[in-house]
Amino acid sequence: MGRDRVVLVHSYAKWGGNLKITKYLLEHLSSQNLEVGFAYPQDTEYAYRFEHLNIIPIQYKWRNKYDIMGLLDFVIKIIRFNPKLIHSHNRQADLLTATTSLITGIPAITTQHAQINIDDTTFKKKRDIPAQIYRLILRTAFRKVIAVAKHLEKEIQSEAFHIPSWKMTTIHNGIRPMKEVKSKIRKELGIVEDDVIITEIGTISKKGHNDLVRSAKYLFDRGYQPRYIIVGSGREKQKVVELINSSGLEDYFYLLGERNDISEILSDTDIFVLPSYSEGLPVSILEAMSLGIPVIATPVGGITEAIIDGHNGLIVDTGSTTQLAEAIAKLIENQELRNTLGENARSDFYKKFNINRMLDEYMDIYYKFVNL
Repeated sequence: MGRDRVVLVHSYAKWGGNLKITKYLLEHLSSQNLEVGFAYPQDTEYAYRFEHLNIIPIQYKWRNKYDIMGLLDFVIKIIRFNPKLIHSHNRQADLLTATTSLITGIPAITTQHAQINIDDTTFKKKRDIPAQIYRLILRTAFRKVIAVAKHLEKEIQSEAFHIPSWKMTTIHNGIRPMKEVKSKIRKELGIVEDDVIITEIGTISKKGHNDLVRSAKYLFDRGYQPRYIIVGSGREKQKVVELINSSGLEDYFYLLGERNDISEILSDTDIFVLPSYSEGLPVSILEAMSLGIPVIATPVGGITEAIIDGHNGLIVDTGSTTQLAEAIAKLIENQELRNTLGENARSDFYKKFNINRMLDEYMDIYYKFVNL
C-alpha cells in the first residue's frame, strides 16, 4: 500500500509568521510516513522558500470568492491528489478547503492564525453575506478548528460563531530559536555600538507603525535618539514614510522591507516593539524572546499569553503613543531592567514556545485522520 497523503492549503501573497508556521509543519510532516502536498496560488513570491522541501506543490489559480472556474480547478486538483486530510491556514484557504471537503467528503481542519474581528452585530447585518458564509463553514465544514491562542479560541466560540467546544482546541505557535549573529546589521546600517536599536517586524498594516513613529517624535523632543528598524512591507508603508519625514525623523528610521536575515537583525536589537491593533500569536515576538530581547507590545490577540507585563516585557494600551514612548524610555534608561526582562523572555520561550511542543500537538490531531 502507498503512504497516506495530506495537503496543507494557503493563499497569502506575502511571507510572514503564518507561512513560517506552515513551513515548519510541512517540514515535519514530510519527515513522517506521509506524502505531503502544499496548495498555494500561482505566481506567489514565497514559493522559492519551499522548493527544498520533500513535498508535492499544488498550484492553483483561484483569484477571489467569485471565481467559480478557479474553485473547480482547485477541487479537481485536490481530488487527483487524493489526500486523507486537508489542512487550511488562512481565511481564503478556509473557503477553498471547506468547499472541497463538502464536495468530496475529505476531512478538513483549519488553523486560525489571526483575529477574525467579526462580532455578533456584524453577523446580524443581512447584507454581510461573506460573514454569514464564513460563520457557516467554520461551524459545519471543519472537523477541528485550531486557534494559535486561547484568546482566539474564546473569540471563535463566542455568540457570533457558536462553535462547539469539542471541535475547538488551542495550539500555541512554536518556532526554532534564532541564532545570535552580532554586529552585522549595525555595520550594514552604520549604527554605532552605543545607539539603542528598536525593531518592529511585520506587515505594515494594523501593526501600529504610525504609533511607533509618533512615539519616536515624542521621545526625540525629550532628547532621546534611539535608532528604529522596521522590517516588512504593506499597503500603509508610504503613509509611514510620509509621517517619518514630516516628523523630521528620517535619519533615525531604517525601513528595510522584506528580509531573510531576521536573526541577524534581532541579534543587534535592544528592544522589540509590536504596538499592533490585531494579532493572533505573533511569530516575531517569539523570535525576539528566543534571543532574550525585551518586548513592548499591546494586549491584542494572544500577545498576553506570551508577554507578561513587568516579567518578560511591557504591555501598553493599544493606540497610546504616550505609553509606548514612556515604556521605550524606561528600557532605554534602565539596561538592568532590559537584561532581566530579556532573560525571562528567553526562559519563557524555551518553556512554552519551542517548536517540538507545537509539532507534537499537531501530530496528535493528525493521528486521528492518517496512518502513522
